[in-house]
This record gives sequence, C-alpha cells and structure tokens, in this order.
Amino acid sequence: MATASVGFHCPECLKGAKQQVLSRSNNFGERSYMPIVTGLMVINALIFLYGMVIGAAESRIFEFDFMLNAALVDRDGSWWRVITSGFLHANLIHVGFNMYLLYAIGQQLEKRYGWMTFSGLYLAGLLGGSLGVFLIEPTSSAVGASGAVFALMGFLMVIQFKNGINVMQSGIGRLVAINIMFSFLPGISMGGHFGGLLTGCLAALIVTDVLPKVRPDASKTTVGLAMFAFAAVLAAVLVPAVTRAAGMF
Repeated sequence: MATASVGFHCPECLKGAKQQVLSRSNNFGERSYMPIVTGLMVINALIFLYGMVIGAAESRIFEFDFMLNAALVDRDGSWWRVITSGFLHANLIHVGFNMYLLYAIGQQLEKRYGWMTFSGLYLAGLLGGSLGVFLIEPTSSAVGASGAVFALMGFLMVIQFKNGINVMQSGIGRLVAINIMFSFLPGISMGGHFGGLLTGCLAALIVTDVLPKVRPDASKTTVGLAMFAFAAVLAAVLVPAVTRAAGMF
C-alpha cells in the first residue's frame, strides 16, 4: 500500500488513476501572489520603519503632519489625512496586528474578488474609518489602518453569512467580536473601528444584494467599479462631517 493524501492506495489503483497535486497557484485558478495586499503591507512597514529611523522627535512631527484630526483638516485643507493617517501606526504591536489581519483576511478577498474590488474596498474602509472618527470622536486624533482592516473583517463576515456559513464556526465572527471589545479600551479609536466595520458590512451588501439585482451577470470589473463608487460616496459625506467635527473643537 502507498500513502496518499487521504488514506492509502494500492499499487494497482495508483497505476489506474493519476493524482493531481493542487497548490496555491493552481487551485481553482487562483494566484498565490497578492499584489495589492503585498504592496500595502510593504508601504505600512516602510513608513513605520522610517518613523523609527528618523528618531522620536521627528517621528512625532511626521505623525502630526499626517494624523487624522478634523480641526487640522478644516483649517489647513489637508484632506490627504483621511488616507495617509491609515498608513501611520503608534507602535510595533499596532502595526504588527493590523498587518497580520490585512494578510490573513486580505489574501482571501483579493484572490476571490480580484485586485480592483479589493482596492476599492480597502479605500472605502480607510474613508469609512475616518468618517467614523469624525462622527463618533470628533475632537480626537487618530492613526492606523484599523478602519480599513475592520472593513475587510466586516465584508468577509457578511459574505460568509449570506452564503450560509456559520460565522462563529468559521472564526470571523469571534474575531470581529473580540476586536469590538478591544475598541472600548483607552487609547483605541472606537470611531475608526466601528466606521470601518460598518463600511465593510455595507460594501458586502452591495455585492450580495444590490449588484445582483442591477447586473445579474456582473463581472469582477463591475464589482470593482461599484466599490470605488461606494468609496466616492463616502468621500462626499466626509466634507460636511469634517465641518461639523471641526466646529466642536
């Protein structure tokens, strides 16, 4: 008997039927390389390392220039903060945890939906997290990719639920629940977390409920465009949200 991937096969069986080895590169035609997830991880890591190399004082200045703060955005017109703040992290644990979740969840979503949809979803998560900060914690400052990462978690959770998967057994439900509890700890951006999570859930509903009614045969490109359109709507909502939040300082 010869050892097989499942149990044992006799020599005659092995001669009569060739076995195919499925790898990450050929399983269902999926690629093992995820360009957007990999690129995002590299950018976040390089920015964090740059902050460490230039020293504490300069790093704080760099963070101040790009951190999310409604009063600064409104006063200086520095709208880039709603995006750049998502690439800054407070410490090694902060960046490490976010990058771990980005890889663990992002690789599944980029493989399944393609780079365009994943990019639109990640952008929407960044904007949704910033919007959450302006609405829930208008007088606070925030940094981190948590808004985008929470959007990925929310998206995957809703997708699994819509496909009849028990989200608690799959693990994504427990992961979301644990991170929600962490959101109430001091020093954690609750607005960024909840804003990103809600954004991801809404994005998933667009994919599972809205698009099938409008375009039953929607391609990956169509889904990707829908995600970027959703991000554009969030960007438009950010304008009055910043004005409102800045007025509370």
